[in-house]
Amino acid sequence: MKKHLAVVAALVIGLTGNGPAGEPDAAAVVARVNVKEIKRAELNAAMRGLMMQFAQNGRSIPPEQMETFERDVLDELINRELVLQEASATPPADLDDRVSTEFARIEQQVGGAAEFEKALSESGLT
Repeated sequence: MKKHLAVVAALVIGLTGNGPAGEPDAAAVVARVNVKEIKRAELNAAMRGLMMQFAQNGRSIPPEQMETFERDVLDELINRELVLQEASATPPADLDDRVSTEFARIEQQVGGAAEFEKALSESGLT
């Protein structure tokens, strides 16, 4: 993960970038995590979710703190993307054992290996 953090170029290029009529452009890229772009629309959706959570608790984000909250939410989106990329690049060391164990469990549930193969075949799977 640290290697990815060093390599990642998470460029915040417009938390306040505006589109037509002063509205933020939903397609604008607000950060890049390796090759994945985080767009303004994704940040806006996350901010709406945060504001809804606050509203459910009878609170609101003070306008003077909105920029700070937006940066924190963007940091969270960047960190989430880093974790997803790291997980995709590095499968668990015991993945083969886990898959074998799960297959054995399913075989036992359906009545043995022969029944499992039959069920797979009937489903068009191999």
